[in-house]
Formats: sequence, C-alpha cells, structure tokens
Amino acid sequence: MNKLSRFFPVLALMLILSACARPKGVIVETLEPPKIDITSEAALEGDAVMQTIIIDRIKTPNRTLISDPQVKFYVRQALEQALTDTQVFNFSGPGAQMNAPRITTVVEKFIVEPDKLEAGYVTRTGVAAVSFALTSSSGHKVGSTLETARIVNRVQAGGQLKSKEEIMRELAAKVCKNFVKKLVPTRKKQYREFATGNSDVKKGIEAAMNGDWDLAIEFWENAVAKDPDNHAAVFNLGIAYEAKHKMRKAIKQYEKARRMDPGNALYQKTYARVKEKYKTHKKVKRIKQEIEEESVSASD
Repeated sequence: MNKLSRFFPVLALMLILSACARPKGVIVETLEPPKIDITSEAALEGDAVMQTIIIDRIKTPNRTLISDPQVKFYVRQALEQALTDTQVFNFSGPGAQMNAPRITTVVEKFIVEPDKLEAGYVTRTGVAAVSFALTSSSGHKVGSTLETARIVNRVQAGGQLKSKEEIMRELAAKVCKNFVKKLVPTRKKQYREFATGNSDVKKGIEAAMNGDWDLAIEFWENAVAKDPDNHAAVFNLGIAYEAKHKMRKAIKQYEKARRMDPGNALYQKTYARVKEKYKTHKKVKRIKQEIEEESVSASD
C-alpha cells in the first residue's frame, strides 16, 4: 500500500503535464466548396446574396423511355423548387436576356413500370435518369452530372398504391435535389489545431475555446499589430475566419502564415488542405496576387 500511495501523486502529475502539453484546438463548422462551382464568392462567404440561373428548355430525346409527356413539366417544377430551397439562387426561363449561368436538362429515362403482383403484394416502381449540364454566362461548360432515382411503392394486394403522377413527381424531386446539392457549399465540422505563441496569442486561444471568435480575432490582430512577424497569430486568424465562414480572409491568413514560417508542418498541412478544396476557385489566385502586391509595397 505504501508503494501504491507514493505512486499516485506521480501518476497525477504525469497526467497534468500530459494535458498541458497537448495542443489546443476546436471543432469548427466550415464551408466546403460546391462540386459544380458557379456559386458567387459572396455566397461562399456565407452572405445571403441571390444569384440567377437560367433554366433552358428541358429535352426528352427518347420518347420510348418517357412514360408521360408531363414529365418535362414535373422536372422543371422540381428544379425550380430545388433552386429556391437553397436560398442562394433565383431562376429564369430560357428566353431571359441576361448574362447568367444556364442549366441544360435532358431526360434520358423517366418511366413508371407496370404493376407487379407477387406473394400477395402489389409493387409499382418508378425509374428516372436525368442529365444536367451547367454552362457559365460566357458559354464555358462548368460541369455536368447524370442523376438517377428509383422509387418502389409496395402494398398488400387490395391496398392503395401511389398514383403514377405521385411517383413521377417524387422521382423529379429526387433527381433535381441531388443535382442542386452539387451547386451549393456544404457545411462540415472539422478539428482545427491552434498555433501557440505569446500572451496575446494565448488569450486569443482561450477566447476561441470559449466560443468568442470576435474577441479572439481582437487579441490576434493586436498581436500582429505589435509584431507583424507573429506567424502564430496570423495562422490562428485563419482559423477564426474559417469558423466565421469568411473563407476569403481565412485562405489569405493561412497563405501568409505558410510564407512566414515555411518549415512549420501545421501551417503547410492546413494550407494544403484549403488549397486542394479551393484550387478550382478563382479566389485563391486573386488572394495570392494580393499577397504578392502587399509584399512588393512593403519592400518599397
């Protein structure tokens, strides 16, 4: 017992030191860029700015794979609703005279199969395959996708099946929602590790850990004002702006920190992650150019 009692204080001290040495970080909700990216920069920054998309005439090239001529109406209605639900896009018809991205929709297959009776159950199945292509206002193809859907309605013999119209509307809603999801940023929760530093940096970390990002930004901006080479404060500002969905500012801070301390693995890893996600977005190129211009101005 004597030996054990002497061991416990040592163990407790080891645990305390281990906890103190562990890097501090937070879980932040970040904006991931769209898979098909024509979202305005304002929308990527989390601002409520509407962007208009033109919906071209919907095409049905193979009528033998279309159950009902109303299919085009169902798909168009579902596409308009899906765009409206994003609260990012407005839409206009094919005759609109404006510079705006265009959606071209081709219904490849859209059928409700004949009912099947088997083992005392009746099954009604709907199948859809719809191609969507997005072009920029200048005519450049931004992206395309084939969305498919299958709806199976099964009831006991004598029960009430969904109507053919209900199934077709559900199919249209499903393919259109899946397509539109690819046009808007998505929110994900990710872990971010802070860079350690002087007292202002540490105070900022504590404020961020308590959820007060505005106060954290104030501490880190003060740290940079006192010492422009304080790369830890610069890096942590990137985390703060990312947490506030200000990706333009976040990328700029991550890029600056990486340049200030090229050998820092945390900075390089974080910058590489952001660069990979936003490499197709024009904002990264503009931010790099801005930093280059700032460096030139500072040296002058």
